[in-house]
Amino acid sequence: MIGVPGLGMIERRDPHQSPCFDSNIELAPRIEAALHFERPAPAGPARGPDDIGAALAHTRVVAVLFEVGQISFPQAMAAMTESQGALERQGSRVPESLRARVTFDMGWINRNWGDVERAYALQKEAVATLLPGTESLFMQRVLQTSLGIDAMQAGHHEEADVLLRRGLELRKVDVGTNEDGLEAGFFLVADNLLMQSRLDETEEVLNAAPPRGRHTRLLKALVKLERGDARGALELLNSLEPSSGQFDDDFETDRLTTAGLALCATSENLKGLAILESYSNKRSETVFKHDPDLARVRAWAGLCALAAGQRKRAIELAALAHSAFVAQPNVSPYYKAPLRQLEKRLQGG
Repeated sequence: MIGVPGLGMIERRDPHQSPCFDSNIELAPRIEAALHFERPAPAGPARGPDDIGAALAHTRVVAVLFEVGQISFPQAMAAMTESQGALERQGSRVPESLRARVTFDMGWINRNWGDVERAYALQKEAVATLLPGTESLFMQRVLQTSLGIDAMQAGHHEEADVLLRRGLELRKVDVGTNEDGLEAGFFLVADNLLMQSRLDETEEVLNAAPPRGRHTRLLKALVKLERGDARGALELLNSLEPSSGQFDDDFETDRLTTAGLALCATSENLKGLAILESYSNKRSETVFKHDPDLARVRAWAGLCALAAGQRKRAIELAALAHSAFVAQPNVSPYYKAPLRQLEKRLQGG
């Protein structure tokens, strides 16, 4: 168990695997690393509920705990509001750069919640304030990579390309020969290209990545699927490490979901549909109901249902996906593409 101010004792368990993190480290070391994000606050009043340094450290830890699934979104927001209040009570004693750190973490939490538009707006504002005064190469990478992910998801792919490539170059300096850390940088640059259907460039980046990385091999399977080689994608997916069959980490979730898409493309519609529906049901319990990736997979599930003769279910899934993009329209066209296909087929086009 780990004690976190304002949240009590948090059970210690392995975090979700995510290419946004450098390695699959345990929760306690990750929290310790998160605390290094903050530097000692300027001299102020004695430690207490309004201590600036404690408030800043608290927001960073909360952001990490939410990302790895240790606390809920309402818990995260309540904790962030508490920290913001501590800073507000200090008034002009708190410089803009410190307020920007809280804004950055708010964006981080909203991205992992699935509110892409809000995440991008918050982190765009925060990084504009923080980056010019940041000397640490590590923090330059964190800031630019995080904003790059936001830009990618919001459909600002050219901006994302610049930021994520800068992050990759800084990562090469920062992590040295750590293949897990390097893989994350290559993965993000390639993912941004894939979302634009720039498949040749995606493969070029993936081929330059550490060869044993499972995230890059997963992305290669998606490239095969985008090229219409569903069987090849399944073969590559099956060559990855054996899975538990449960949606208990991000990599396994992505692997199974990709397999579901591939199965639908090979006419194994019922099997593929079951996987996509299982993913959608699980994800809907933990993210924003208008999360664009949830909407994307629901649309793919609708295409699969329609191919399996389940028109009613396809219509239901199309409506769910459509409502997400009405509520959150400013996201990448990549997320919306399956819904356009589904709506066209439902209309008999």
